[in-house]
Amino acid sequence: MIKPKLRFPEFSGEWKEKKFGNFCSIDMGQSPSSKNYTENPNDTILIQGNADLENGKVVPRIFTKEITKTSEPGNIIMTVRAPVGDIAINNYFACIGRGVCSIKGNIFVYYLLENLKERNVWKKLSQGSTFEAINSLDIKNLNVNIPELNEQKKIASFLSQIDRKIVLLETKQKLWETYKKGITQQIFNQKIRFKNKKGEDYPEWEKKKLDDISKFSKGKGISKNDISRDGIDCIRYGELYTIYKEEINEIISKTNLKDDKLVLSDENDIIIPSSGETAIDIATASCIMKSGVAIGGDTTIIQTAENGLFISYYLNHQRSNIARLAQGVSVVHLYSNQLKGLELNIPSIEEQKKIADFLSTIEIKIRQLEKELIINFKFKKGLLQQMFL
Repeated sequence: MIKPKLRFPEFSGEWKEKKFGNFCSIDMGQSPSSKNYTENPNDTILIQGNADLENGKVVPRIFTKEITKTSEPGNIIMTVRAPVGDIAINNYFACIGRGVCSIKGNIFVYYLLENLKERNVWKKLSQGSTFEAINSLDIKNLNVNIPELNEQKKIASFLSQIDRKIVLLETKQKLWETYKKGITQQIFNQKIRFKNKKGEDYPEWEKKKLDDISKFSKGKGISKNDISRDGIDCIRYGELYTIYKEEINEIISKTNLKDDKLVLSDENDIIIPSSGETAIDIATASCIMKSGVAIGGDTTIIQTAENGLFISYYLNHQRSNIARLAQGVSVVHLYSNQLKGLELNIPSIEEQKKIADFLSTIEIKIRQLEKELIINFKFKKGLLQQMFL
């Protein structure tokens, strides 16, 4: 019997195998001439590929005066060139280029296509090609398993509820990130000031060079091969601009290297990567909130008697200015000598703590939303695997 692992109790009939082209109508795109591209929203929206899709929706980016192949509102757009299988609901009358196809189908079909992408079906079909791509026959001749219409509607409705929750979480996260960015600018421009317990103003901020309030040192090399399941907590330079933010409490990596081969952190140390692919990536500061963490090579360690978390937020607020100090082309470097001359406006240590605690509270909210999103994405992925064949 052709049945999925996970099913609503009111359904028991067998799913039927059909060719995708017999189940849905498919229109392959045809690109208009580039000379007819415009930026005028009064012209026809052009959907060319992945760049025109975002979070399951078509996002108008380019327009055209020449209409070749079209897609109607409510159709599903799927990319047919690398990356193959990305999908979105089209809410517009649009012209479609050769990088996409338009599929007329219901919301169940949308999730069926999402499942095919998760299972790497399109990737397997495109193997052996000069570049990743599929054609109309690949899509039309693909065998898929389909339930009767009422079960399709039930599955689509259930998964749509999960997607709505994901969209809500993503919206909340973006709002908090926007709020954090805006409030950070106002704090460090001193448009917002904190008061002490008595309701009195703190002293005026003092201009100081980073070299005047800090000592600089370097981390020591920890390679990928040195990472282990147990041992001493460690941080490698690439993790600073891919994983960690201003405050590091939980360490994701460990090493079994001996202490005498390592540089270990003190609580309140600030870490900045010394090299990377782009200047803006490495202009990233993080404060370690625990001692005894091994710091990998290609890092600058800043020790200060000031509030390290405050300094990290401040330096990240100045990322664009710090990025200008970096040198190099294919590999960009940022050394301590370049950082020492940075001028900062420093408040009292009490106000530093209040600022750091306030911004940290906002960041905690953002991370909570990130964790909720990860949980919901994993939940949905598991459902797609079990609710489809």
